[in-house]
Amino acid sequence: MFPIVLPVIGMIAAPGIAYLVARRKSSGRVDTTEASTLWDEASKMRQTYQEEAAECKKEQATLRAEIVFLRGEVAALRTETAALREAGVLMRQQLAHQDDQIRERRL
Repeated sequence: MFPIVLPVIGMIAAPGIAYLVARRKSSGRVDTTEASTLWDEASKMRQTYQEEAAECKKEQATLRAEIVFLRGEVAALRTETAALREAGVLMRQQLAHQDDQIRERRL
């Protein structure tokens, strides 16, 4: 009876022991090739996105500076346009006055 009991106990215990060893060995780590590859790819993607985000922030700062500059230019052009319109009105008034003088002389 003893020679039969020992192999039966071994057949029952062997899968349990193998499971516990495998579980302990792989817990908390990424050892499989596919998982490791996916982890590396995800890490590279995060790095790429971080670099792109940094570039976008730099470009955003540059564009904001350009907007501030262009707003100043627009304000200067509006002032110049207003001055030119005023000068045009004065010139038209002077021309009208000169036309009136010429008409009076002809009469």
